[in-house]
Amino acid sequence: MASEQIYEEIIPEHFKKAAPNQVAIEALLQPATDVKIAKILTISCESEILSYEALAGEARYNGRANFKVLFVDLDGATNSMDYNADFSDKIMDDAIMPSGELMLEANTLDTDTISVTQNDIRISAAIEISCKVVVKERLNLIKQTLDDVYTQTDELEYDVISGKGAETFYISEEFEPKDNIVNILLCEAANITSDVTAGLDCVIYNGMIDLNVIYTTENGLIKNENFTLEYSQEINAPGARIEDKVVYVIKINSFTMTLMDDLSGSHKLLKGEFKMQAECRTVAITKAVAIIDAFSVSKEIKITGESIDFTKFFGTKRFDETIEGSANLGDELPSVDKVICLTSSKVQVANIFNEGNKLTIEGVLHTGIIYWNNEYETRNSVSVELPYSLTVKCELPEGMLEFDGNACIMRISARPKKGEVELSAQVKFCINVYCKKVGYYIKDIELGEIKISRESAIAVYITKQGEKLWDVAKALHTTPQNILMNNPNLKEPLPSGERILIYRQISADI
Repeated sequence: MASEQIYEEIIPEHFKKAAPNQVAIEALLQPATDVKIAKILTISCESEILSYEALAGEARYNGRANFKVLFVDLDGATNSMDYNADFSDKIMDDAIMPSGELMLEANTLDTDTISVTQNDIRISAAIEISCKVVVKERLNLIKQTLDDVYTQTDELEYDVISGKGAETFYISEEFEPKDNIVNILLCEAANITSDVTAGLDCVIYNGMIDLNVIYTTENGLIKNENFTLEYSQEINAPGARIEDKVVYVIKINSFTMTLMDDLSGSHKLLKGEFKMQAECRTVAITKAVAIIDAFSVSKEIKITGESIDFTKFFGTKRFDETIEGSANLGDELPSVDKVICLTSSKVQVANIFNEGNKLTIEGVLHTGIIYWNNEYETRNSVSVELPYSLTVKCELPEGMLEFDGNACIMRISARPKKGEVELSAQVKFCINVYCKKVGYYIKDIELGEIKISRESAIAVYITKQGEKLWDVAKALHTTPQNILMNNPNLKEPLPSGERILIYRQISADI
């Protein structure tokens, strides 16, 4: 025991998801001077965060949107254009501090055509910026109490950020297409994370890049082909430990696809070069002993306690699911007789919730369909949306849960149906699970006046189910040692209805 209390500071950390911010970007694209636009086949937009600055209550960011357009000119030839548009804005949250840590990510929600002429096309994109803020709570736990104070303790379990890392790395690969490609019209690439694990001062990413290449062949046909590139990359993350959990953001920053001759010179190969950007935080579970109750045998006592909300990162759940359904084209469009290719395919995750160990994921699948109509002998295009709701079984912790996550299409196909198109997509979902817990601890103990004893020579206590020796000692205003001295056969756990006797030495007033 001590004449004054000794404290220990702990700093639990958790991720808070700030309310997302949306920005609208417009761009004016113009083809070469000798090319005239007849019809737009597809538009797409990829977005990224280039830099950000954290201030008190807000984060100011700079980003870039890359627009790509596939169109048919007046001569019937298929052409493509791309354009970069920079944007900047801010995301606000009280938890954002100048010295704080943030993880920002940009995702394109929707693209639209504003106007089209023979000389230019004006398009827009809605981009959502999400932000995770590392929140730190400072708690002073009593490590050593005052004299004549008996305490009950409990173990607090909380998260701390053990390590962090951010790296740019490059992946290069050659692909052999089925056809002899004459011209690359449009390339789309998506990163799919299959596994992320923490090592000693590092994080290991395992993933794949799904590549969709739209091209023209020697006979003038438009085709597309999908390629898959698997990769593994180790990122430096000082402080990371084996079995830590990992919160991460990894994206394709930019990529190029070029045609090159094979060794024989008779066939074309595709060479892809990908610039990847990865950022991570490793999360370690830490434990501390907290006093949750106290009493004094001889003095009055004043206790000041406080409850604290702990948000713990449970981990990432990954699911491979299939989204299927029919999308209606409407009456104003020509019917689909043959699907040429699918473009700008993505899956949005709008809502995640659970009932027990069943997780429900809701959102919308978007894709652009370039197709052939026999009646008019034309290439046409349409953008379609397919809402989905999936329920999967998985192991989840008890308590109040929060979720965030994303999805990536691994494969997608479409086939014509009268007035509709039937879609089937293989999708990988990565869902982060957070568990909210409420803890309690005593932050201060004050001793008051000496108690006036009105106790009898003998005290009897009948135990209740689940009580411990400490509960009996507090109720009888004595020490656990004194209880054991008077009841040497007592053993924990105490059974219900156990009769405990305490004999006290009472001084008679003369």
